[in-house]
Amino acid sequence: MKTIFALVFAFLPLTGCLADMDGSTDLRGRTSEFFSDPQVRALAEAAENGSIKEMERLIKKGVDVNGTGSFGVTPLWWAIRTKNKASFSYLLAHGAQPNPKVNTITVMEMAAGYEDSGYLEAVLPYKPDLGRVGTQNNNTPLETAIRQRQRHNLELLIKAGADLNTDNLGETPLEIAAADADYDYVYLMLQAGADPAKMFTPKIGGPQKNSLATFIGDGLIDPNTEEYEWRERVIAFLKARGIEAKRPPNERPRTKPLPPDLEPSSQK
Repeated sequence: MKTIFALVFAFLPLTGCLADMDGSTDLRGRTSEFFSDPQVRALAEAAENGSIKEMERLIKKGVDVNGTGSFGVTPLWWAIRTKNKASFSYLLAHGAQPNPKVNTITVMEMAAGYEDSGYLEAVLPYKPDLGRVGTQNNNTPLETAIRQRQRHNLELLIKAGADLNTDNLGETPLEIAAADADYDYVYLMLQAGADPAKMFTPKIGGPQKNSLATFIGDGLIDPNTEEYEWRERVIAFLKARGIEAKRPPNERPRTKPLPPDLEPSSQK
């Protein structure tokens, strides 16, 4: 059974997990609670409402596109949080910082975790900081994409140069994916250059160091699932590079036939 990750985004009026944020509009109409500067508040309201003409007027008037409110949120942050992609793109094109420092979930965490990849596609050309760890959730954008199972976003971040070997709080991206039996993501990252020999320290269980191979040997998987098939591909990938990864000795045997690419003859 796959591990369930509960991601809680605690931010006073912002509660709930990132997956629940798709379609969420709980901040709409509440700019006055966050922006004390009336001009920056007006820009955030225009962004929320998708009023490009009003945003253009305000920016030409000299309103700071990177003006901040409570917790450091900006009009760009407000645009993505209230799910207005046109406003988000417009603000980026007019000087908005692509990943402003905020004391809450970051712009890049939202872009990486949303099902709609359009936000991430819009922000990546502006070279945001891909390694920034959010202050509330301690996740990089890459980790957020993995945890929220947004494969296309993961692919976009890999292509943009996100670090696949980062060790954030004792976890590597490979470990995060493997811990949830997402071996399709593990395989994707290995193919993209993630280091399978990188050691990580478990948060629980003592100071011992583990690697992907030892992690595989400890994690039971239903042998008749796609997760098992992807793990077999990972095992074969590691074997080709001289790394032996053994299946858990107490795991039940598979009763279904393997896909053609995993038949013994295809791996010679």
